[in-house]
Amino acid sequence: MFAQSMRDGSAWRSISKDPAQVDKLWDELSNTTGRSMDAVARTLNQLLFAWVADNVERLTLEAPIASQSLSRIAAIAKELDYRQLARRFGDARRMRRKVIMHVGPTNSGKTHNALRALAAARSGQYMGPLRLLAFEIFSRLNSGQIIPLGADPASDPHPEPNVDIQSNLDAVPPLENGKPAAPAIHALGDPRYVRKCNLITGEERREIPGAHLGACTVEMCDFRTLRDIAVIDEIQMIADPDRGASWTFAVLGVPAREVHLCGEETAVPIVEALLRDTGDDLIVNRYERLSPLRVADEPLGDLSKVQKGDCVVAFSRSRIFAAKREIELRTKLRCAIAYGRLPPEVRSEQAVLFNDPNSGYDVLVGSDALGMGLNLKIRRVIFTEVTKFSGGTSSMEPLTTSQIKQIGGRAGRFGLHGGEDENVGVVTTLHKEDLPVVKAAFDAPISMLPHAQVGFTDGSLDRLMSILPEGTSMVVARDALVYCSRLPPYMEAAKLGMKARAKLVDADNIVSGLAMRDRKGALELPYPNHDDDTAAVLLELLREFAEKGPVEITRASKAGGLLEALNEARRAQQEHRAVNRPSETLTRLETLHKVLVAYAWAYWKWPTSFYAHNTVLQLLRSGEAGMDYILRSWQSRQPSLRHRDTTQQPSSPQPGLEARRPRNLYSQ
Repeated sequence: MFAQSMRDGSAWRSISKDPAQVDKLWDELSNTTGRSMDAVARTLNQLLFAWVADNVERLTLEAPIASQSLSRIAAIAKELDYRQLARRFGDARRMRRKVIMHVGPTNSGKTHNALRALAAARSGQYMGPLRLLAFEIFSRLNSGQIIPLGADPASDPHPEPNVDIQSNLDAVPPLENGKPAAPAIHALGDPRYVRKCNLITGEERREIPGAHLGACTVEMCDFRTLRDIAVIDEIQMIADPDRGASWTFAVLGVPAREVHLCGEETAVPIVEALLRDTGDDLIVNRYERLSPLRVADEPLGDLSKVQKGDCVVAFSRSRIFAAKREIELRTKLRCAIAYGRLPPEVRSEQAVLFNDPNSGYDVLVGSDALGMGLNLKIRRVIFTEVTKFSGGTSSMEPLTTSQIKQIGGRAGRFGLHGGEDENVGVVTTLHKEDLPVVKAAFDAPISMLPHAQVGFTDGSLDRLMSILPEGTSMVVARDALVYCSRLPPYMEAAKLGMKARAKLVDADNIVSGLAMRDRKGALELPYPNHDDDTAAVLLELLREFAEKGPVEITRASKAGGLLEALNEARRAQQEHRAVNRPSETLTRLETLHKVLVAYAWAYWKWPTSFYAHNTVLQLLRSGEAGMDYILRSWQSRQPSLRHRDTTQQPSSPQPGLEARRPRNLYSQ
């Protein structure tokens, strides 16, 4: 019957009045270049469920299918009908919000006005992608370092200069009437501007008595408390397959009279579409880059030509350390390191070393992790390659235009260099054949984000599980969101990759005998999709939780030799020597950090089972100190970019190096 309805056109009636829906459907059914047939199957399945839901009464009488099955299909389609998603956020819909977008490239000061508005508000919350950024807002508000809107900067009691250039936020003063505006962030706090602010992240919560402001990671958005101001940072993350749904729900549902969205221009059409039927007012403020940026006429050609202030970009851990070794062997420069597996706190500490002209670390080598949450004094960005490995396709893929622009845009940060010429950022490549790719990316127009990601709304998963047959896996319910939902053309539910799906299946099998609340919590645990070692330890923790109740962090961590790695790093610091097997030890510390973050997150779900929260926080800080020490003391013996092998030897620490602990990000 469905096939016949497809042929006679009746199956298309539910979308025929929406040209955007028709265009999206036609594109997905007709254009499979570079895509799998899974996209076609998903589209047809969504259409089938919508058709059944629209015709369930007629089908119950005519179709040779059990009415119970038809009713179940219709109920699934109804629960996953997101065409009016905004209506599910009742508190936000009962008000007419003023939404202000602050959009621009890197180094445009796009968060400047939003932060000043937050500091001036009676109540508000900041939501960002990293605990590091949330902690910075928390610390600066409580110390009076963010200057509220309406404050007179001329009355600053501290002598100039008092602008803090070490902030990791893009809050440099934007241009107003051709001149930089008053700064938003000062290096020294002013008691007049102290604002009490709470901190809420997945791993930690700090409540300050009397606070009416809050700083959190976006997943911790408060949808119940009415506030004057809300700031949602890095709005372009709304399209991220893993975390984007949290941005979508925050944009639609945060109950604040004034909502500030900060990020890239690429997100504007998506936000416009999301807010079209909400009744909210939308204002878009655009900001220009404050320092010039140009693509070099020639490639670098050779890492011996790397200079002070350069940032060398590679896209795998091995190639990052290979580049570090080659630069340090062929020049007199030392390299700081930043890549995705390093915790944000350690990356930030490496950035401090790079930015400090007296640290001895004059070059930064890193990955695309440079693009968020770090303030860097980069003069020139050098791409060693323009492809990177994709875990989704398990193959090398070219960098997107947006990725090249975001990474290259880190060059020439305004106000971070000396003379006028040094404010000019330069982007180049190591190899000649890659330079035209980078030039084309910077010449290309901005590519707008195609979709906002969605997930289960509050209570939706519970209702869906009650509709599905008893014993259904939670992962199957997650698949239903992808294959059975009714979405407008500007929304998408990301399909789980094979590895991620396998990990969630294992987790659900372990906790299948627990209550629904606990099964949901297990699937929400922050699993690393492409890190088998971390996933194995987390599954061990879940098994202990499901079988015994209280979870002992040291038992699971010892199994992978993770705590032994931490002890080795501690001993090396105490003895002022290099860490034995630095690469292996660093890898294990990176894994340990992810496990500890997940344990700390689980504490807020199950405090009696994941009881060792204070111990875990201490281990986290010790692990960060250990990783920082390894990166400082390890004079790489990694293979070069031209001659690779698997040999790794410990090295002697830098003369005079002390066991320096990273800045305590948890001190007030």
